[in-house]
Amino acid sequence: YLKINDKEYIEINVQNDSVCAKAIVEVKNWSKIEGLRKEINGYRGAKLNCLRMRIERVGNKVDFIYEDIANIED
Repeated sequence: YLKINDKEYIEINVQNDSVCAKAIVEVKNWSKIEGLRKEINGYRGAKLNCLRMRIERVGNKVDFIYEDIANIED
């Protein structure tokens, strides 16, 4: 969980067969993932199943915006 300039984010590791990266995802609706906001240190090692994000581009800047999630697997 991160808070920067009145916006709230989660920092995630994205992994699959061809990608291993970190992403900062802005969260506007915390209803399904409120626990991530309450845990100061986050859920280290938790798996975010079926995470859906929207990508917004403004010039050279790319923002990831949280949309939905199936569940969190501890």
